[in-house]
Amino acid sequence: MKLSEAPPARRRPLLAGTALLAASALLFAPQVAFAAETPYAPPAAINAIESGLLEPGFEAEFAAQFDQDAAYEHVRQLAVEIGPRATGTVGEQAAADYVQSVLEEYGYDITFENFPVTAPRYGIATSDRELPGGPIWQFRAATNGAITGADAPITASVIDVGAGDLTGVDVTGEIVLANYPANAAARNALIVEIAAAGAAGIILTPTTPNGATQNVGTLTTAQSIPVVSGGTVHGERIRTLLAEAPLTLTLHTAYDQLPGLSIIGTRPATGEDAANAPIVYVTSHIDSVVGSPGANDDASGVGVMLEIARIASLYPLDTEIRIAGWGGEESGLLGSRFHANSLTAADIERIIGVWQMDMVGTPHTTEDRPWTFWGHSYNGVTNAVLEQAAGTSEALGFGPLDIGRMTGSDHQPFGERGIPAAVFSWMYWAPPSTFGLEPDYHRPSDTMANVSAEKLGVAGQIVGASAFSAAANDLKVTVLDEHGAPAVGVQVAMQCAGDESWRDAGITDDSGIVTTLAPSLNCSVAAVAENGASGLVADVAVSGDTEVTLNLVVDTTAPTIAMTVDPAAAASGWHLTSPVTVTVEASDDRDVAPAVAARSAAGGTQLTVEYRIGDGEWQPYVGPFEITDEGEHTIEVRASDTAGNTTTESLVVKIDTVAPEVTAVVDPSDSTTILVDASDATSGVQRIEMRFDDGEWTVLEGTLSIPAEAKKVTFRAVDVAGNVGAEVTVDLADDSAGGGTVIGTDPVGSAALSVPVPPASPATSGDLARTGADGSPILGLIAAMAAIVAGAALYAHRRGSAE
Repeated sequence: MKLSEAPPARRRPLLAGTALLAASALLFAPQVAFAAETPYAPPAAINAIESGLLEPGFEAEFAAQFDQDAAYEHVRQLAVEIGPRATGTVGEQAAADYVQSVLEEYGYDITFENFPVTAPRYGIATSDRELPGGPIWQFRAATNGAITGADAPITASVIDVGAGDLTGVDVTGEIVLANYPANAAARNALIVEIAAAGAAGIILTPTTPNGATQNVGTLTTAQSIPVVSGGTVHGERIRTLLAEAPLTLTLHTAYDQLPGLSIIGTRPATGEDAANAPIVYVTSHIDSVVGSPGANDDASGVGVMLEIARIASLYPLDTEIRIAGWGGEESGLLGSRFHANSLTAADIERIIGVWQMDMVGTPHTTEDRPWTFWGHSYNGVTNAVLEQAAGTSEALGFGPLDIGRMTGSDHQPFGERGIPAAVFSWMYWAPPSTFGLEPDYHRPSDTMANVSAEKLGVAGQIVGASAFSAAANDLKVTVLDEHGAPAVGVQVAMQCAGDESWRDAGITDDSGIVTTLAPSLNCSVAAVAENGASGLVADVAVSGDTEVTLNLVVDTTAPTIAMTVDPAAAASGWHLTSPVTVTVEASDDRDVAPAVAARSAAGGTQLTVEYRIGDGEWQPYVGPFEITDEGEHTIEVRASDTAGNTTTESLVVKIDTVAPEVTAVVDPSDSTTILVDASDATSGVQRIEMRFDDGEWTVLEGTLSIPAEAKKVTFRAVDVAGNVGAEVTVDLADDSAGGGTVIGTDPVGSAALSVPVPPASPATSGDLARTGADGSPILGLIAAMAAIVAGAALYAHRRGSAE
C-alpha cells in the first residue's frame, strides 16, 4: 500500500438493521414470486418466533462462519513459508500458486494475468541457525554486483565492521556487515574498500531507528561479489546473533525478470443467464516490498480474502464472485490497473463493487492514537461499497465504520473507472491529513508478530459479510393482517433449502414490510403476530431480488380428538380382560399433535393434550395409557391449540373380568326345596341359567315342571358383561335320609363380594309344592327373574320317598 494525503475523515450515517444497498449500484430489477400459501405458519416457525430462538439471518450467519485462525494460517503460509514476494520474482509466483491451490479446493475457476514490471534484484540469506523474522532474510542487491543465482550461493562467516573501519580486521572470504552510509560517495568508497580486502560478500544496513530496506542501487564501481542492503532490523538481528555465537550465512543474489502476476478465482453465478450476472470482487494484493515478509502488508489481506472465498463457495448465488490477488501493487498498482483497464463498458455495468483489503491484521495501537477499522474510497466520496460495509459493521455489533479517503491501493484503478470500490485497513487517521500506520509498515519487521488473528476476524466479518450481502438477493416480504391491513412490528422468519431451523428475517416496518437477504434457494417465509395470527408463504424460489406477500390468519378452528381402546369391548360394551390400553389422537389444522416418540424432536408449537380418569387430576398426555381396575371409568380428554381453541371428549371404559357366582343348596328346613343365589360384584347378574341332566340351558324364570326322569339340575350365572360363572349341580335322586347333595365349585379366581338381593317371600306355602296335572313335581321360581337382579332364591320341590 502507498499512502497519499487525505481530507478530513467523514462518517456516514448508519444504516438501520441489515445494511441496505445503494440503489444506483447494488439493486437489480425485482422479480415477483408467486407461491402457494397454507393458512398458518408451521409449528416449528411459531415456536422459534415466540421463543426468540431464531437462527441468525444470512448476513450474520456468513460472518459467524469466518474462521480467524484459518485466515491466520494463510497469512503464515505467505509470510513465513514463502516469505518476501516482490513483483517480478519467484516469491510473487509462489504466492499466486498458493492462492491457486486454495481457490481450486473451494471450486473456483482460475485465471492468471501477466503485466510488464521492472523486476528487482535481490539477495536471500539463510542459516543453519534460526533467523529471527525468518526463515529467510531478503535484501536489495546492487544492480552491478554479482548475481549468483539460487544455485550458486556463497556460504561464509559474518564479520561486523560497524562504521567500516577495517584496521587490523581480516575479512578475506567472509561476509562483511557494515553500516549503510547515507552519502552515496562514502557508501561506494566503503564497498570498494571491503571488496578489495577480499570479502566474499557485503551486507549494508542503516542505523536509523526502524529504517526501511535500503536500495544500494548501481555502484560506481561494479563488483564481482554480492553486494546487498537491508533495513535497520536486519543489522540488529545479525549483531544479536553474533553476540551469542559466530554466525554463518548462505547468501545468493537473483534477478528473476519475471512478468508481474495476478490471480483471479471466479465462482460463476447460478442460473441460465450466468454470463450476464452481477459481479462482486473481493481482493487483496499478493506482493510485498523487497526485504519485507509482508505479513500485514498484505498477506493479511490475502488470508482474509481466502477465508471469505471459502464461505462464499458454500452458497448458491445469482451473483458472480471474483476473488483476486493482485500482483505489482507495491510497484504502482500494476496488476489491479491492468485488470481494471481491460474491463469493457459491459463488464463495468455488471460490477456491483470491489472490496479491497490492505493491511487488515495489525495489532498495533496506542493510547493517544487508537487504531480503528477504516473503509476508504479513492476520492473521498462515499459509495455503495462503503455504505454496505458501514451497515454491516453496525448490524454485526462492531459499531460505526470509519470512512475516509485514501489512494495508493488496488481499489483506486476501479474507482477511477467509475466502479464502486473501497479499501479496508486498520489504521489511525486524524483530520485533516494525519495518517498513522504501524511501525512495521514496509519494514523487514513486518512478520507474523505484526498480525493479530482477532483483527483478521473483525476485518473478515465486516468485509466478507458486506460483500456477501451485496451478492445475495433481496427478499422483500409484505405482511398483511387478518383484515388485509399492513401488519406492523411483526417478526418474520425464513427457512431455506438445507436449513434445519428457522432464521431471523427481521421485523416489519410501518408499512408492514421487511427486506431480508437470501441466496438463490427455495425459501419459506412465516410470520406470527401478537394476537396469534400467523401465516406462511411456502417454497418461494428466490432468484434475483424477490417480493412476496404473506397474509396472516387467525386460528378459530378447534382441535379434533379421537380415542381408541385395545382390545375392543365385547358386544355388551364391557371389557372381559385387563388391562385396556387407551390411545388418544389429537389433530389441528395448525398445531402439531404431541406424538409420543417424536414429541421433543418434532419442535414447533404443539397442541396441549391432557386427560383425566374419573374425578382425578388432569395430566399431560404423553402416550397410550392403561386402565386396569374393575368397574366403569369415565376418561376425559381435552386438547387446546396455541390460539386457545379447546375441544373436550369423553369415553367410558367398563371392565369386568370376574365371572358371577351362583350357589344352589338344599334348604335345611325343607329338604324338598333348593335355594339358588347368584351375585356379581361389577356389571351385575344378567341371568341365571339351568338345565336338567345334560339338556339345553334355559333361563330360569317362571314355573318349570321337573321331568320325572331328571336325575340332577345344574345352575350357572351370566353377568351383564358376558362372563359365565361356574356350574353348580344338585342331585335329584331319591335319598331316604332326606338330605341332598349339592355339587359345584366356586368361580376360579373370584375375589368379588356377593351382594345378593333377598328372595321374594312366597304367597302361600302351597305355591312352593304343587302337583301338575300329570302329578309330577314342580320346580317353582317365586322371585321374578326378568333381566335378573344381583341375587335370587329358587325354591324347588325335591322328589322324595315320603310323598
